[in-house]
Amino acid sequence: MLLDNPILIQPGPAAATPLFLLHDGGGTIFNYFMLGDLDRPVYGIQDPKFGTADQWEGGMEEMARLYISFIRSAVPQGPILLGGWSLGGLTALEIARILAGAANGLRVRGLILIDSPLPEEWANHRDRFVNADVSVTETTSAKTKQAVDWRMDECDRLLDGWRAPRWQQTDQARAEPTPLRHQRAHGPLQHHMRRRALPPPELPLPGSPPPAVLLRATERVPVPAGSKPGSLVDVDLDRDSTLLGWDRLEYPLLHAVYDIPGHHFDIFEGHDRLDAITELLGRVSREMDV
Repeated sequence: MLLDNPILIQPGPAAATPLFLLHDGGGTIFNYFMLGDLDRPVYGIQDPKFGTADQWEGGMEEMARLYISFIRSAVPQGPILLGGWSLGGLTALEIARILAGAANGLRVRGLILIDSPLPEEWANHRDRFVNADVSVTETTSAKTKQAVDWRMDECDRLLDGWRAPRWQQTDQARAEPTPLRHQRAHGPLQHHMRRRALPPPELPLPGSPPPAVLLRATERVPVPAGSKPGSLVDVDLDRDSTLLGWDRLEYPLLHAVYDIPGHHFDIFEGHDRLDAITELLGRVSREMDV
């Protein structure tokens, strides 16, 4: 297991905004090493507690603040892009929240959520959820499988106590929400956000969130044989929604959604799927890097 944070996954032109990819719920960044050239510096941050059952006593905020220190060790100031698969996308959003409320030299230019659903409704559907043993391959050692299982358990605990950050909106933003771009294989479609009231946050953040893009897997994770009707894996609770549940927020977080092939746990498997993710990450990063 790599011990340093952050890990330089891809070197790139100094003029390009660096992209930091945060680990998934299993704590690893292995899949990011399989991506093609993104033409910019790409760093990975893995869970420093990997290999243990240790908890983040301070929740997602404690984890995010530590990861900010990792980011600063590589890029002390200037613009950055943040993203990640699953939990990684949510961690990127938490980091953006902390940086938005601090006087510092780091500026989040954009967020890329790689199939990161909004988990705030999951606690109300626990009776429907089943576990899918898809986090490791057949050749994975028992020791590594145990390490991944520990981090996945901690991921569930973190998400149970996490609420997505809320930003204040200007009167103009409320009156004129940004249309959402939804990209499918046959070209762009226009959608508008559906919003409903949620309990107000204690400390809403001023201004607007960084531009965020969602890469959305189109298929459902197969459930184990013998599961009761209506069972699903938690990440698929809002799979039929274009926004994977993010339309529950009071403000339009997502600027675009791109459908990608596969289900939540196999989107990095196979050359075609890796090529699709690489192409989208490259395109979105370039659009944000202006």
